[in-house]
Amino acid sequence: MLVSQAAPAGPAPEVHDRALVALLAAKVQTFREVALHTNASSEPGLAGCTYLRTHPDAAFGAAIAVLPALLIELVDRFRPELVSLDATLASLHPDASLLRQWAAAEHPALAQMLLFDNHGKPLNLCSVVTVLRQNTLNAEQVEQVLGISATRVTPLFSTANQRQSKVLAALDTRMRAFFVSAGLSAAETATLTQTQ
Repeated sequence: MLVSQAAPAGPAPEVHDRALVALLAAKVQTFREVALHTNASSEPGLAGCTYLRTHPDAAFGAAIAVLPALLIELVDRFRPELVSLDATLASLHPDASLLRQWAAAEHPALAQMLLFDNHGKPLNLCSVVTVLRQNTLNAEQVEQVLGISATRVTPLFSTANQRQSKVLAALDTRMRAFFVSAGLSAAETATLTQTQ
């Protein structure tokens, strides 16, 4: 993620919050690797998918349908790092209300991501798309192709999840200023915020 412009300066965080930001800074590499993996294309796994060849109009929907599988792969690859990051976010007790709001919005998203642990079951992205693009989802089929309960998939597309993303986006500019004031570099700040 790149910062397109410098964040405006804000009030300097207190010593306690600077220490919490330093804890987050130690986790920046995890945030960075997760973001890079999340932004990686799923196209190689869908190349030659029979479903997409016979339903070319479903390409956009396939990109959405494959999201649970990408989260499963992400958790499979980074589970120890994500668990450590989750523990760090859960342990934060900031003084600054801005950092408190950010952590309160960031932590549930990470906790939800950790629910996508299928214990290393290999995935076939074409099968995932074929099952998840059906008009009527069959919970048993979803569990068979993903290795997790279908009840974990539904909240991913919920309005509550969308609201959480909007909260983080709304906090973005102020959080960049806060993190910079707390001593983070522009690159570290970009990694911890919604800046693309």
